[in-house]
Amino acid sequence: MDADIIGCGLDGPDLNDVLRGVLVDLRNAWGMSTRQLAFRLGVRQQTLSAFLDPEADQGTRLETVSAICGALDMSISDLFELHPVYGGQKTDRRWQMLRNSIGSKALDEFVETAMLGVQVGTIDKLISNQLEMVRAIAEAQGIDVAMVASQAKIISKG
Repeated sequence: MDADIIGCGLDGPDLNDVLRGVLVDLRNAWGMSTRQLAFRLGVRQQTLSAFLDPEADQGTRLETVSAICGALDMSISDLFELHPVYGGQKTDRRWQMLRNSIGSKALDEFVETAMLGVQVGTIDKLISNQLEMVRAIAEAQGIDVAMVASQAKIISKG
């Protein structure tokens, strides 16, 4: 069968590149080490490290992709949407990353809190208090807070 017909030709998306790009983005956005991300995704650190190395050009098994998608609470098509080449606009991709990193109830509460905070004029204080608490937790877990803050500034200006 011709590879171009089934969408896997040289110009078509490469699942390994998509997955590698998304995982690097997630690792950077969350300020995690590869070890921390591997734990979050439920895969071995060695497996993730080898996969993230583009020079190794190591493929991944469908079971691994399925496990990663399950850990991120997304389908493979959602995974493709996160990738800048195959997905939508950056702001949509970043929102998707946020949405997939927290549960649906927590996301609803996050949005409701923000909307109520805006209405009663306390959103700046709410965000400041939340940031202080999350920074303390992140620092205790060894997350590079400065790098995450730098990424957040880039996202907020995008």
